[in-house]
Amino acid sequence: MVTAQARWVAWCAAHEVDPQAATVRHVQDAVLDHQLAGLDVDDVVDLLDAAAIATGTGRDTRLLDLRIAL
Repeated sequence: MVTAQARWVAWCAAHEVDPQAATVRHVQDAVLDHQLAGLDVDDVVDLLDAAAIATGTGRDTRLLDLRIAL
């Protein structure tokens, strides 16, 4: 089983993004990529939460809206 944090770090590595300095757009892109790859919605939400914590963007309204939309 792969953790949400591991998915986030792997996505960042594949896209040459610092997992702790990523922007909201990077988090949105990671979520979309994983959704399009068929990841279960609960796992996508976990990824979003892990990325938001790692980047300190958890209170950004764009990510809050995205989380609600999932």
